[in-house]
Amino acid sequence: MKFLHWLMLFVSALLFTACVNQECEALRPEPELNIAFKKYTDATRSRQKSADTLINITRSYAVGLENKPFLTLSPENPDSLSKTAVLRLNPEADSTIFHLQGKAADKTPFDLSFTVTYNRQYEFISQACGFEVKYTNLAVKEPYTNFDNILVIVPEIDPIRNEIHIQLYLVP
Repeated sequence: MKFLHWLMLFVSALLFTACVNQECEALRPEPELNIAFKKYTDATRSRQKSADTLINITRSYAVGLENKPFLTLSPENPDSLSKTAVLRLNPEADSTIFHLQGKAADKTPFDLSFTVTYNRQYEFISQACGFEVKYTNLAVKEPYTNFDNILVIVPEIDPIRNEIHIQLYLVP
């Protein structure tokens, strides 16, 4: 009887922990860095004269996050062409180095490496949820290849708003 009492107490504790973790995830979704792929439509290379372009990322990794998923493309077909991608930043460092390889829609290959730097701020959520990392002052360090320009459009990540933070312009 005593064993049954302890077993029920243990199972109750596990269920409570699972519920708390789900509540924490619902309260604060994972911060995501949204990038858009663009191409200039004329020789002036004006941001106003650009259009979305499709790419197929065939290989990708982030230094320091090799064992964690950091890139999200189409969940239905990860090999499909996409005009955006979602990257995860390293919460334990003030920068993340990304490497992306693939092909543009016109079959032009690209091999891109770039570093995103940022400030991290920790905000206490609750005893059960702990701290949330906020990323501000996003910047992109050179060098980068196969892309003509990389612009930071929104310099901080708000996990509630789904907005493009960085635009990458393919070399025409």
